[in-house]
Amino acid sequence: MNKVCTANESIVKLIFNAFGRNTLAVKKILLGQVWRKDGTNDTYLVTKLYNEVFSTFAMLRKIGGEEILRIKVEKAGEGATLRGFTYTQETEDF
Repeated sequence: MNKVCTANESIVKLIFNAFGRNTLAVKKILLGQVWRKDGTNDTYLVTKLYNEVFSTFAMLRKIGGEEILRIKVEKAGEGATLRGFTYTQETEDF
């Protein structure tokens, strides 16, 4: 039996294909979001977003520490993600 994909399933498949791995993207990266660094339990807070020519960058500050990272925002279809990080919050209802 053929299954018809919902809009959300189609977006997730598009993101998977674009990034070549199982990455769950968010609709939009916003200040105050919490992201976990892949391979560790370190969590980072998005403190700044800015544009440089054709790219968007996020500044992430380690929670409980002073480390600050500059990460390029990757976009695919209707979503955005940070390479090497996983979004940790349950919903995007804000």
